[in-house]
Amino acid sequence: MLPRFPHALVRTSLVLGFAAFTLACGGPLGPIAGGELSGTVVAEPVADWSFAGSEETIAVETRPDDPHSVTTWCVTIDGQLYVPSRDPDDKEWVAYLRENSRARIRVGDEIYELQAIELSDETEIRAVADALVAKYELERPSDSEPPKLAFFRFEPRTTP
Repeated sequence: MLPRFPHALVRTSLVLGFAAFTLACGGPLGPIAGGELSGTVVAEPVADWSFAGSEETIAVETRPDDPHSVTTWCVTIDGQLYVPSRDPDDKEWVAYLRENSRARIRVGDEIYELQAIELSDETEIRAVADALVAKYELERPSDSEPPKLAFFRFEPRTTP
């Protein structure tokens, strides 16, 4: 007969095992934030991000000194890469980008070192929102209750 383990011990073991697995996977795991992204760093700047537009999600790493990464949607318009955030004031990764715009993006197994620019131009914001609605087949929210959104465009870094 096998000994019975207390439920708390089993739960603790599962949580610790899952935490170790998450740390070992080199980035976020679905909706769970991760640390430093793993993959091949691409040194050359990318002029046209259209290839990333076919990806369902990408990983975004922020806070270079203590990496924090998330999985998120993306869209490309005219070769530019954009990433949205719903309820941005509640997201750690958005706060980190607002403090330090240096970021790393993983598309597939390749990592790109970029700079995030938060959009403020209404025409650009509308174009990105329209592209997201089309790509992810979203329902457009009513004007009476628009969601709080932020959009970031990713460009080559101007600072190391």
